[in-house]
Amino acid sequence: MTIVLFLHFLCAALYLQLIFYVLYKDPASLLNRVCALTCACFAIWTFGDIIMNDPRSSDVAASLAHKIDSIGWISFAPLFLWFSMVFTGRGAILRKKIFLPLLFLPSPILIFQQWAGAIVVGYIATPYGKSYLYDHSAWPYIFFAYLGACMIVAFILLGDYIGRVKEKIRRRQAFVLLFTSAFAFMTGSIDSFILPMRGIHLLPSLAHLYAIIWIAGLVYAIKKYEFLATPAAAGDKIIGAMFEMVFLLDIGGNIIIANPSAERVLGYAPGGLLGLSFDRIAGDKGFVEQLLAATVRGESSKARETTCATKNGEVFSATVSYTALRNSVGDVVGTVCVARVS
Repeated sequence: MTIVLFLHFLCAALYLQLIFYVLYKDPASLLNRVCALTCACFAIWTFGDIIMNDPRSSDVAASLAHKIDSIGWISFAPLFLWFSMVFTGRGAILRKKIFLPLLFLPSPILIFQQWAGAIVVGYIATPYGKSYLYDHSAWPYIFFAYLGACMIVAFILLGDYIGRVKEKIRRRQAFVLLFTSAFAFMTGSIDSFILPMRGIHLLPSLAHLYAIIWIAGLVYAIKKYEFLATPAAAGDKIIGAMFEMVFLLDIGGNIIIANPSAERVLGYAPGGLLGLSFDRIAGDKGFVEQLLAATVRGESSKARETTCATKNGEVFSATVSYTALRNSVGDVVGTVCVARVS
């Protein structure tokens, strides 16, 4: 087995391990699920390239493998953009039903074109396997424009988030993600698109190997800064049994968890409160502003009277208290709110 094939098998094992790991961290978290899907794209891509980069593989076998792994190398960019939007709190856009279909619509079209031979049309043998021959049509450029647009928007979101978020640990997480993903994307683009388009085939495509740089940054953020370990994972079992209405809010005031009592009193179906801003529930807008400001400062409150609104718009009095929620390194990561009908 050559060193290149060994690296492919190693990468595939790492991607699969990370999929299970992030889902184990918190399977209910949308951020973790999208992260797992992104890693799955890299895993599919890697398994296909195990065949492509085996010098013993025929052109027919390489073509079939490349058609299958195109699911990974075409789909990872919109998934990473989705991941970045969830991480940076772009919930208003994500809640629009038309957004995700529009984001992912080009993927099946491009996969179909790849299967029809309109993107990669052939292969050149190298001592380490196969390199790509791109078609001279517009489709390879459309593919890379789609890929680049998704990644650049993700980088802009992460960069903007670094500048505006107040929580230090989130800034560090975003910086690690931005630096590692940008470096991996630039090196992978040169290797798998720019050089082959110019007729340079010194090595087989190793773009998915460069994604290991992003994976390394992700693992570092998980271990160092508790990335993907959400407050929801720790509090789910505890608050589920409480009679009071209990809400776990993120740093922006969005509901991460609402216990069954809250759903019942407010008239929401199970899971219906998740992702909503807490100001949809609390009728006193001044109270919500004070809550978020106090949370940033790491403060707590004693019980105070305010109002709450049900899904149908009925307003009732409630006694609400809140406390800032910190992680193991001391940074504020959210708020726990407890409400009782007065």
